[in-house]
Amino acid sequence: MNKATILITIFSFFLLVGISKAEKEVFWRETATDKIKIIVEDDRVTSRWVFPKKTVHGSKASLSRLMPGKPFTNAQGMTMAWIPPGSFTMGSPEDEPGHLKSEEPTRLVTFTTGYWMGINELSQAQYERIMGENPSQSRHSLLPVERVSWKDAVDFCKKLSARERAAGRLPVGYVYRLPTEAEWEYACRAGTNEPFHAEDVLSIAWYAGNSSGKPNRIGKLIPNAWGLFDMLGNVSEWCFDAWKEDYKDAPTDGHKCLNHVGSEKAFRGGSFADGIQRCRAAARDKAGMMFKHAVPTRGFRCVVAPSSE
Repeated sequence: MNKATILITIFSFFLLVGISKAEKEVFWRETATDKIKIIVEDDRVTSRWVFPKKTVHGSKASLSRLMPGKPFTNAQGMTMAWIPPGSFTMGSPEDEPGHLKSEEPTRLVTFTTGYWMGINELSQAQYERIMGENPSQSRHSLLPVERVSWKDAVDFCKKLSARERAAGRLPVGYVYRLPTEAEWEYACRAGTNEPFHAEDVLSIAWYAGNSSGKPNRIGKLIPNAWGLFDMLGNVSEWCFDAWKEDYKDAPTDGHKCLNHVGSEKAFRGGSFADGIQRCRAAARDKAGMMFKHAVPTRGFRCVVAPSSE
């Protein structure tokens, strides 16, 4: 063999060794329009959205300019799915099993602009990378972070926004923040009107009936039609809104909070400890904004959207 052939052979050997070491577990998820390849490594989850002509994936050099209509992965390994503009009916009818007064009256909510939402609940590794601590009771880098207060989640979003803005990776007027209740429910439903976005609830949600009483690794069940995992069950998720007892006189612009002021904040989606009716798309609950370290059932996911303040 000549010198060039020897060098190519050596390079190929080390490349193959590196790949086999890094990609500990690989699995595919199908959505209505795209394929998502999830690569589970020792300390993080990355995702590759495969398009017919082009692949966008996590890398050391994250996208410098975000493109509406396309997902992206930031420098922290958080893959953000694009949530398109549109309208939906928020809340639940009186005859829906599990319906509560706080879920009425139903109303049409419209998004004139889309936004991005994390495909996964925030992992412990991602939280610790920004905040320097891990408050979770069940410890694993690929479990969702839990036992976080609303204020903890907001502080994380502010620190992440500052970091990504300094690196030129945020569109003008956009921030990382918690979703409004409307943004959360619209993304959860992903074009459906039923209590759950799939008939087989066991395939989409970790709840009291299948979770073994603990949080489970993110991204293991089937995502909804917009590529979002664990929107129902696993850990319940903080929203930006202060609690409002019902939807009377609520805004119809989905990017606006139901209520801005109040020490009790809304959370959505139910958790691994809840019965299935608490894991419906319309189900909502509340807790004090400083409440943490008491229950291991509450986490969050981020959106990239216009500031709701």
